[in-house]
Amino acid sequence: LGFRGYVVCRGVMSPQPGRTPTDRSWGHGSGDVALRPSAKRAEGAGALSVVEQLGVADLAQGLEEARQLWQDWVEQDPRLASAPAVDGLRDWLMLVGIDAADEVLHALVQIGSPSGRDCRPATWVVAWALLPGAIAVARRAPAGPETDALVASQLWLEIRQFPWWRHQKVAGNVLANMRSVLAREGMLKRPSSPCKPPASTPRRQPLSNTTRS
Repeated sequence: LGFRGYVVCRGVMSPQPGRTPTDRSWGHGSGDVALRPSAKRAEGAGALSVVEQLGVADLAQGLEEARQLWQDWVEQDPRLASAPAVDGLRDWLMLVGIDAADEVLHALVQIGSPSGRDCRPATWVVAWALLPGAIAVARRAPAGPETDALVASQLWLEIRQFPWWRHQKVAGNVLANMRSVLAREGMLKRPSSPCKPPASTPRRQPLSNTTRS
């Protein structure tokens, strides 16, 4: 539920003076990202990017809410203490080791999960952090709104539904699962390979030169 002027997460309520959350800021159910109507229609939608399909305004709003909640999250999970706040996070994740990056992403996934604190702004932070990887996955499929919509919605679902109690490697598992979904849909491009020249017919040796063993 959303109350006027507050961002509400399970066990956390932080004030936001003078702002009323819209229905889209809270989503439409567990793991459901609010895509604009044109993103849900492939016909005539044009070539929309993954970011546009995810929702530029929703992403910006989610990150703004995350900035206000960041210190609360650090107090809830000390794994976030070593990471910079939202704006510097993506660059930091690219510079540190994989294990350190996954520690921070795992903490955020747990905070954003319906089985954790169900705090959607944390999910938006993880989605923003993994966008470069998601875009790279999209580039392996035919360009178009259907691909972008599938990648965007699957990115959100994989983060929201991530089994944080069982897996620690967030980035690797999320992106691998996205590739698997595109592969099942038959959307991944196969790597092009040069045509092999026809096999030459082996030359037969004269019978007089053959030896029997």
